[in-house]
Amino acid sequence: MPVYQKDGPGTARAPTSGMMHSSSRGASTKSEPQRSQQKSASPTLAYSPEIPRRAYDLPSAPRARAGGSSAPRQSENHRKLLVGQGIHLSGKIGDCEHLVVQGHVEIDITDCTHIEIAPDGTFKGSATVEEATIAGRFDGELNVTGMLRLRGTGVVTGTVHYGELIVEAGGQLKGTSEPTEEHRAGKKS
Repeated sequence: MPVYQKDGPGTARAPTSGMMHSSSRGASTKSEPQRSQQKSASPTLAYSPEIPRRAYDLPSAPRARAGGSSAPRQSENHRKLLVGQGIHLSGKIGDCEHLVVQGHVEIDITDCTHIEIAPDGTFKGSATVEEATIAGRFDGELNVTGMLRLRGTGVVTGTVHYGELIVEAGGQLKGTSEPTEEHRAGKKS
């Protein structure tokens, strides 16, 4: 293994091929001509240890699991959108399986399986979803074909159509609300 010689603080010089001979103060060494050539090309070589590179998980490649199965889990295939705290988003969203709102959105959303509004999240616009869990604020038109869960910290203002409704103590539903036509027809028979 080569031994590096220090030139100064934080620098190292590559080992020389010859041996150094010094019999007196002014005597030259065998490797002195090589060193002078090295100094003109690159004065010092900094020592940098080899850092191992991190292997990244590629979404297209299935991961092997402890059980030996390499089939992807169902949750790995979800199209999930998270709007974090402090984020403001406006526009239109389609084909989203799970939308989580922790920030502020002004959007129209269709073809969504589940929407979740966190306690600090606000949603303005319209949404057509299969399931909704509201713990923050929703203002607009909400059409839920399945279960609408209104948490104790949730406030829904506007027009709401739902298949089933669960309202926790403290949850507020302001505006017009009624079951969906499909749900009413199913309950009558």
